[in-house]
Amino acid sequence: LPGVAAVSVSSGAHPLRAWRLPIEFPDGRKSDQPVNFHQIDPDYFNVYEFSLLAGRSFTPAELAARRQLAVVNEAFVKKHFPSILPLGKVVRLPIMSGEPFNLPDASFEIVGVVRDVVNQDPKQGVRPELFVPYTVLGRTETLVVRADRDPRSLAKTIAAQVYALDSEQPVMDQRTIEEMIQMWGVSRPRFSFILFSVYGALGLLLASVGVYGVISKLVSQRTPEIGLRIALGATAGSVAAMVLRSGLSLIFAGLLIGLVAAFTASRYLASLMRDLAGFDVIAALAVCAVLLVSGMVACLGPTWRATRVDPAVALRNE
Repeated sequence: LPGVAAVSVSSGAHPLRAWRLPIEFPDGRKSDQPVNFHQIDPDYFNVYEFSLLAGRSFTPAELAARRQLAVVNEAFVKKHFPSILPLGKVVRLPIMSGEPFNLPDASFEIVGVVRDVVNQDPKQGVRPELFVPYTVLGRTETLVVRADRDPRSLAKTIAAQVYALDSEQPVMDQRTIEEMIQMWGVSRPRFSFILFSVYGALGLLLASVGVYGVISKLVSQRTPEIGLRIALGATAGSVAAMVLRSGLSLIFAGLLIGLVAAFTASRYLASLMRDLAGFDVIAALAVCAVLLVSGMVACLGPTWRATRVDPAVALRNE
């Protein structure tokens, strides 16, 4: 079509859509984490303009013969073959031996190495990646197109070409790379950030209301004592300091218990979940500072009322 520079089929699309599968090697080694897995045709590298660093891609004849070949990226080589070029080496995908794939032999020979490109959240670096011919499994569902004009202007025309081949084949989820990144790489973290910020603000509000209520209750219980102190010459400053000490002692005790609980919970969760950050000291100190300030603000109202106690009224009530 006019405006189409390159086109390919694949089982996903860079940078944020890929299968993740465990791998192993004939010598018994197993990867400690899954690799990104793509089923492609050779034009996939042309669509994304991947640079071939060593070896070669698949040929049309190998594609038609369903040869079990593989191309890997630099991150794969650095992790699994740090001292040699892995051309001719074999990698196994054990999951392919079972349902629903049922490959008699789940081994793939490495024939090429491509340069690393972004294949997940950029903050997490580049994952090891494995590309195999789509004809081996025949489970591609994505059409990848590189356009030399606004790609959205080609969407209806491309869909019409698919319908011309198969009128019952649905064409869904047409997106540009920018839209994919916005949806999967930006919108989800932004939504999580907003959601947790709202929950955090509500938690802070509830904590402040709780501190305010406890200090108010303490002040009301100690009103006769405060009146007596003022009658005996206590200044407003000393009364305020007394009330603030009571409030801050509760706040510091709560912060200490919270820090111990947070540290213990973070260590436990880190042992269960991969790539989970451990206890963040800076974040913990920032939270403590916010809670301390909010707690002091919550103490101001009861403190101010304590300094305004009329000793005659307080003692008369007693």
